[in-house]
Amino acid sequence: MSRVRLRYAGLVNYVAIIFSLFTGLAFSIMVTRKLSMEEYGLLSIISSLIAILCYPCSLYGYWVTRFTAREVKEAVKTGLFLSMLFTLLLTPVYLIAAAIYTNVLGSNVAMCFLMGLPYFYSIYFWYYWRSVIRGLIPEAWGYGLVVGEVVKLILGFLLIVVLRLGLPGVIIALVCSFVSMNLVALISIRKFGVLSKVYKVDYHLIKRWLKNFWIPSINLLSSTLLSSEQIVISIITKSTAPSAFLQVGRVATLPITYGTTLASGLYARLLAKVKVEDVREALKMVFLVNNFVFLSDVVLAASILSLFNPAYVEGALVVVLLAIVSYIDVIANVFNIALIGSERVDFESTIDFEKLSRSYLVKSPLVILIRNASAISISVYLLSIKTLGVEPSSQALTMAYSWLIPSIPMLLALIKMVRDRFNKVIPWHELIVSVIASVPTITYYLVLEVYKLRISIFRRDFFILLVNVCVAFMIYSTTLFLLSNWFRKLCLSGFDHVRRILGLSPRH
Repeated sequence: MSRVRLRYAGLVNYVAIIFSLFTGLAFSIMVTRKLSMEEYGLLSIISSLIAILCYPCSLYGYWVTRFTAREVKEAVKTGLFLSMLFTLLLTPVYLIAAAIYTNVLGSNVAMCFLMGLPYFYSIYFWYYWRSVIRGLIPEAWGYGLVVGEVVKLILGFLLIVVLRLGLPGVIIALVCSFVSMNLVALISIRKFGVLSKVYKVDYHLIKRWLKNFWIPSINLLSSTLLSSEQIVISIITKSTAPSAFLQVGRVATLPITYGTTLASGLYARLLAKVKVEDVREALKMVFLVNNFVFLSDVVLAASILSLFNPAYVEGALVVVLLAIVSYIDVIANVFNIALIGSERVDFESTIDFEKLSRSYLVKSPLVILIRNASAISISVYLLSIKTLGVEPSSQALTMAYSWLIPSIPMLLALIKMVRDRFNKVIPWHELIVSVIASVPTITYYLVLEVYKLRISIFRRDFFILLVNVCVAFMIYSTTLFLLSNWFRKLCLSGFDHVRRILGLSPRH
């Protein structure tokens, strides 16, 4: 994968994310305005349970990505066999968990949990195909996302708004969305021939992967802890309302989290050949593009929450704290990708436990795991003693503080590792330029008091908010264009690419 391909994969996926930002926002607004707070909290709980059960895919999906990137063709069918086996084994686990929740929350939620079973299957296989395309064709993730978002939005409107099916309609729309994403992934990888009859399930690979299962299990446990926040807050508070505030805060900060996709081509690139310039390139993309989303989320937190439902505005500080955590996570994820992507110990002919345990395959994810475990532990303690009160928004705020406290030492530890592994990896010029470009953007929001806008009449107020955000983005982009030579070249090369697609002559 060339550096141009690295940029292309990152930009394609980020454009897909921008598109999904609007479609996802529309879908979330439909959901939050048509479902009660209790139903929305139940959806969050079902989604968290499914997310936890999907994480075992990383036990082998982790290796599928690394082996497919290095053209081990048998890896795809071998991983597919394991996916079928794991979904079969995890089905009774889901049903038992659903029965427990039904007993705790009431029998009226049983049907929604049963409908969550096909939701679980569709997400699990998307997790698997995502690990395949991550090693073969990273931009296919963006294509799948666009198709999935369109399907979700259309079906969501029909089932939630028109037919008024409520939570069951939401689940059906989500299932169809993930099924369509799986189909896009399958179509995208066909040209690589990895599903050809020539290639069989390689039981030697299974043995090798499962022998070293403890390496991806660090990521699995880390992700499980991350997704367990909804379960923790709902069990301790014995209510779904705090889950709703926490979930809407997570949705509001998703655009920041999606900044990781700007480095989506980095992993496959480093697996093929390690170059510090590629890591710097990915960080430039994150700093110059994602910073605008971050500052908009922080300044316009209350306005954004009013989009979903005016009842959530009191959780504005939750969004601010989660925005900071999400931005730290994006940088940490890029560093983590750089460290594990540059590691070669797992491809040596003879490796032992001690050698693996001292590699970045373990050290880097372990730092993230410690942060997640610390955050959950802190949240259990702070929620139990009712640190900030018993109001749903205050309990969600407690959870947000619990994530922020250990995130800072995590980032510092990863920075040290990256600086030890790479030389001059942080693009300070682009970071400083992005900070300078943020000043006139924030000034615009404050002087025109955009942050005071509330979406009371949706069709009118949403348009006003959207126009202001677009103007602010133009100010930010123009400032970047004037100050950053790298960003200027990126824009001009993108313009030339569009002209070539349209059959126009290139710039002179």
